[in-house]
Formats: sequence, C-alpha cells, structure tokens
Amino acid sequence: MFKNTGYYFKEASTLFKIDFKTNLLSILSMGLVLTILGIVISGILVGDNFIEILSREADIGVFYSEDLNLVDRLAIKDELKKIKGLVEIIEVDKEESLKEMEEVLGGDKDVLELFDENPFLPYFNLKVELDEREGVLKALEGIRNISHVRDNNEVVEKIKILINNMKIIGVFLAVAVSLVSAIVISHIIRQGIYLNRERIETLTLLGAPPSFIKIPFLIEGVFMSLLAGALSALMLFLLIVLFYSKASSMFLPLPEKGILIVTNVVLTVGVSLILGILGSSTGVGGQVGE
Repeated sequence: MFKNTGYYFKEASTLFKIDFKTNLLSILSMGLVLTILGIVISGILVGDNFIEILSREADIGVFYSEDLNLVDRLAIKDELKKIKGLVEIIEVDKEESLKEMEEVLGGDKDVLELFDENPFLPYFNLKVELDEREGVLKALEGIRNISHVRDNNEVVEKIKILINNMKIIGVFLAVAVSLVSAIVISHIIRQGIYLNRERIETLTLLGAPPSFIKIPFLIEGVFMSLLAGALSALMLFLLIVLFYSKASSMFLPLPEKGILIVTNVVLTVGVSLILGILGSSTGVGGQVGE
C-alpha cells in the first residue's frame, strides 16, 4: 500500500482536475455550510461566557449612599445579619466594585479610563439560599439607608434558557451540516467513479485489487473536505476579527478572541476530516471492484 503512495496522490489529483469546476463549487458550498456551523458554535461559546460572568454577579447587591457614615453602614450590616436565608455578607468598596466591572467588560475595560473619577458605588454583596431568595428581597425593603437593591437572577435565568435553546438548535444544525457535507462528498466520489468507469474496468481486468482502485477516490474526497474546512476556518477567522473590532462599542463581555479562533479552527478542520472520511467511504463502498 505505502509503496504506491505517489501513484495514489497523483491519481487523486487527476480525478480532482477531471471535474474541476464542479469540485470547486462543492468545496465552496461545504465551506459555507461549515462556516454556518462555526457561527452557531461561536454564539454558544459567547453565550456561555456571558452566563458565567452574570452568574457570578447573580448575588443580591445592596447599595447605599457613599456619604453614609460608618455607624449607619454598620447598622445596615447588623440588620442584614438578621435576615433568614442569608449565607454570607461581603462588603465591596469602590475600588473592588471598579475591578469587578473591569472583569465584566473584559477587553473593553479601557472605556473606564474616560471617567475622571471612579463612578461605582460601594455595596454589600449578599449570598443567599436559593429557596429563601424572595424572602430576603422582601426583608430588604424594611431596612433604612438602602438606596437600591440589584437582583439580576431573573435575567440570568432567562438568558440561560435562551442559550440552552440555542444549543438544541446547534445540535440539529450540526447533524444537518454533517449529513449535507457527507452526501455532497459521497455524490462527488460516485460521479468520479462514473466518469472513470472505463479506466476502472481496465485496471480490474489487469488484476488490480479493489483497494488499489479505491484509495485515490478516498484521498480525493478527504482532500476536498479538508479544503472546505480550511476555507471555513479562514472565513470564521475573518468574521471573528471583524466582530471583535465592532463589539468594542457594545460593552459585551466576550471570551478571549484567541481561544474562540483556535476552537473554531480546530473544530472546523476536525469535523471536515471526519466528514471527508465518512463521505468518501460511503461513495466508494460497493462501487469499485465488486
């Protein structure tokens, strides 16, 4: 098998050139389909990152005036300790509040430099038992000197539902993409076999084993699928770079750009390789030397 490697690749190249235009259009089609899959996956990764950051901020925040004296602030803290269902009270000063916002903004934290002074307020971060959350919120209404209460748990839950729905759609889309790509590759291989049926018959009459005839077709299918994967990876790279450049004005917490790019490239090329092998095997199976 290995001593004929040069022949196999030369034959695969010839097969690709015989129907060059059709094969090129097929590569472009598969590349676009894989790009759609990559966009969905990127959306899920961005959504998961957003949920993770919001979940850390899903505790109840109790804000008070920054001019409040120490005695009144301690009085608020004492009242908070009496509330049933409270697990922990964390006092967050202005500097810590600023650092939290920098973490939320991620790569867009430079926008905070536009402020001459720290615009964020100190607050008490309350960690509560989930079952007692409503009771805690009601108890906070009776405490003096509280300016406002931040509770974004409902928002987090709605976003989680949205992301989970996107994941379900993503699974169906991934299955559809896989089937379409595998069918396209299989069809191309079958068409190649049909166009080369006379050569295949000649090789069969000369005693060439089925594996010897099949391998160039398998290589062609895998090669085309990898080209589609590479094209998709390039398009996803450009789209991610463009999106990050535009997202700087959205104040949207995003995962690291490099991680998102690497994930998409590895996943796209890996999926294209698997689909190339499956599609080629299906196209060749039962068509040559049998």
